[in-house]
Formats: sequence, structure tokens, C-alpha cells
Amino acid sequence: MTKVFMITQGSYSDYRAVGIFSTKEKAQRVLDALNIYDKNEDIEEYELDELDTLANKFERGYKIYWIEMNYDGEVVKLHQTEDIAIWINNNKNTGKLWGQILAKNDKQAIKIMNDKRAQILASAY
Repeated sequence: MTKVFMITQGSYSDYRAVGIFSTKEKAQRVLDALNIYDKNEDIEEYELDELDTLANKFERGYKIYWIEMNYDGEVVKLHQTEDIAIWINNNKNTGKLWGQILAKNDKQAIKIMNDKRAQILASAY
């Protein structure tokens, strides 16, 4: 099997892949050069076909949810969508944020949006 080395950053709903490399040495060189990142980045090793891709997530029961939320955390709208895009937007004039979230269920979608809401409010949008 072919191994790949992925630089990751963040945790929970903020977890993301920064880059995927053919050797650990290449990943380490890039990680060392990325001094703008916080210290929660890591190099993870995977077999090539075991990467956590969007397709793999759908196979494991994840769905795309459309969610609209007030800045106070009240959920205004929540439903599954067939649209593949994942994004979040907000408008300080209306006091709302909305977007499409990848989650396993309604509760997880609300948790992810609440995490994003907290980040937006903390940054004074």
C-alpha cells in the first residue's frame, strides 16, 4: 500500500488538511516553513485509500445541511440539501449567519454552526 503524509491543523469543527505529501520528510519541511500556523498542526500518516475524503464521509453517513442561525444561537432554518458546496456567511446588519455544513445529524450541524458563530462573535465580525 502507498502511504501519504498529511499536515493537519485545528480540532473538532475547525480541523482541516493543510497539505498531503509523498514522504514524511517533505511534509516536515513544509510544516517547518509554515510559521504562520498555530502549534496544533501535526503530520498524520495514512494509507492512500484511507484518507477521509468527502466521498468517504458520505459513505459513513455524513450529509450536507443548510442552516441559518441568529447571532444569539437561535436556529431559524435547518434542513438537508443536495448541494455539494460547504460554506458559511454572516451579516452583522441582520445579526444572522447561514451556510451549508457537513454533519452526521441535525445536532452536529447545529454544534458546528454554533462553533463558527462563537468565532465570528469573538472576532467582532
